[in-house]
Amino acid sequence: MESQVKIVYLTQREKPARLREERCGCVVREKKTGLYLTVQEQSSGYIGFPKGHRERNRKTKQFCETRPKCAERELHQETGVRLKIGDATRTLKWKHSYFYVLEVDGFPVTTLKRPREIREIKWRSLEELKALKRDEISNLTRYMITKL
Repeated sequence: MESQVKIVYLTQREKPARLREERCGCVVREKKTGLYLTVQEQSSGYIGFPKGHRERNRKTKQFCETRPKCAERELHQETGVRLKIGDATRTLKWKHSYFYVLEVDGFPVTTLKRPREIREIKWRSLEELKALKRDEISNLTRYMITKL
């Protein structure tokens, strides 16, 4: 009788690349005021930028959307804002997360489309974001703020 070997991955880094989770999101800045579009998550209470996981094909487990399409989808699902990632001024990366920095003229109309996931949508200044306490913001968002 052959013994079965079970592989247990302790961290995301040890997983094969095709099984790693990737998050994509948008950092939206209003040009004139310099305010950033943020969301507050319902479950953790963390304040951050709209983001989410790339979707996979259920059978093949391969990603079935590009990073830019994922970021566009998540921005729309969480805030109701539709923007094209092709207009991004730059891309920020941390571990397996990709954020597209976009600048807009005026404030797009936001809609709380997922009240079970998102508690609040708010435009915040960079100073306000930097002043958030450790229990109000994730490490991912804190890193993104240092790159703005």
